[in-house]
Amino acid sequence: MSDIRCCKNPILDLLRSVPPDGRATHETGEGVSLTYHMIPYGHHCHEAADEIERLREADTAKSKYIKELRDALGEIRCADGEFMGLTVEECADIARRALAEIGGGDEHIE
Repeated sequence: MSDIRCCKNPILDLLRSVPPDGRATHETGEGVSLTYHMIPYGHHCHEAADEIERLREADTAKSKYIKELRDALGEIRCADGEFMGLTVEECADIARRALAEIGGGDEHIE
């Protein structure tokens, strides 16, 4: 087995290592109708890294919220009878709807 060690965010490191002002020239056409296009790949790489980072942070926040909901549901399940005037079944229904709204699934809710 090989000993491969990865960086924490290798794709982010790679994207950010591209010079922000990096550009490529692309030629289209022939002869007199030859056209050159400048492609700002450096700018696009840095935008992609920013977007990946934003999505990871959003996913982390969503995961934390889902965990808090599931923990709260666990506390509700352990309670006998009612919780703040609601039955355990009513609390579970509220938790199911909240998880469905944020796409957290309800596979652990009975």
